[in-house]
Amino acid sequence: MKKILGYLSGLFKGRLARLDYFTSQFAFALMAFVLILPFAIINSILSFLTTLTGTNLNFIGTFINIIFSSIVTVAFILFYLLIVSSIIRRGHDIGWSGLFTVCMSVIGIVIIIPYLFLLFKKSDKEENKYGVLNRGGYWKRLLNI
Repeated sequence: MKKILGYLSGLFKGRLARLDYFTSQFAFALMAFVLILPFAIINSILSFLTTLTGTNLNFIGTFINIIFSSIVTVAFILFYLLIVSSIIRRGHDIGWSGLFTVCMSVIGIVIIIPYLFLLFKKSDKEENKYGVLNRGGYWKRLLNI
């Protein structure tokens, strides 16, 4: 358990360059799409078969929805942690505190400007209070390579 907590706390430390931030956000969005796609396809097939045969297949759809919703919920909690981690570390890269960055991101849900700012703002060239910039290190650190 200590190892897991240590790993999770390490996700929110350090800095994240623009390219790493962009690729992490893109990868998380792609993973979410890939995770939801089978669910949409199965529901579409079941709806089509119900219409075609006139047989009520809701019990199958309900069972699949319960199982799939559980899997998706756990996956999205993990995705959310990784997304917040990348947002906080990107804020660290430009000298912002984690709390300020998260507040700007909450505003960004309604207004996209903070996200665009994080995407295009250049990194601090020198070491700041959050550490040295490690370009390309995000995926190595995340995947423990």
